[in-house]
Amino acid sequence: MPAGLGGVASAAFTQSFQALLRDPDAAAAVDQVPLILAQLLIGLLSGVTTLATIVATDHLWRGTPIGLAATLGAGVRLVPRALGLLLLGLLIAIGFTFVAVVALLAASALGAFGVFLGAAGLLVLLVVGLWVSARLSLLLPVLALEGAPVLAVIGRTWQLTKGRALLLFLTALVISICSLLPAWGSTLFSMFVDDRLVAGIAVGLATLVTAPLGGIWTVLAWGELTGAPHADSPVMATGKGRVLAMVLIVGVGAVLLLIGGAMATAGSSAFLRLYDGV
Repeated sequence: MPAGLGGVASAAFTQSFQALLRDPDAAAAVDQVPLILAQLLIGLLSGVTTLATIVATDHLWRGTPIGLAATLGAGVRLVPRALGLLLLGLLIAIGFTFVAVVALLAASALGAFGVFLGAAGLLVLLVVGLWVSARLSLLLPVLALEGAPVLAVIGRTWQLTKGRALLLFLTALVISICSLLPAWGSTLFSMFVDDRLVAGIAVGLATLVTAPLGGIWTVLAWGELTGAPHADSPVMATGKGRVLAMVLIVGVGAVLLLIGGAMATAGSSAFLRLYDGV
């Protein structure tokens, strides 16, 4: 729910792609500070959704009930620890980026051979980056469910995912693919619909059905790797949850894609006629 509200706000605070093309000067004159603050708030809402989903998934997976208020409250209480982990990750990323930039500058001084080394180095960095991201994909469940100190979360996650990088990467890839249909549909609304409330509702719906996926799969992966005891709740034991989730994701995505595609076509045609007239 918080991420869905953030999706509505993200479209409401921005202009459509066509509006920017029609009047670039007006877009340039917009004060960026409120937009930046709004994006920070939207990011915070998305983070709360992920943390709350992790807490809810753990309870449901273990067969213990938890209400919406308790779930959101737990997510909010985890925000300071999550921000500390984010800051730590940013510092590490800045350090690696600095080393990579220095290495690329040194390689560029070698001429054509240096360019080859730079390209090869970028490819290696991409592979290493994907591997590291897979190894650290369970950071938030470890942070939220194990109660480890923030400085120890990265080490604990690295130890937990040893030998599982490929499986975790493929799982994350499948989850991302599942999110594509709603994401494409909402993007069409965001880019081509001038009515920002309508665009916001579309983006909010897409976010509502896709935002929980990351928290769900990482908790289940964490539970499998830690051997956490679990007993499916009566609702989950019926086996209908997966079907319902797929119907929601595919159904919302298909509706948004069809309607968004039609509106994008109409909007693009109107813009092209305006352009031809000029």
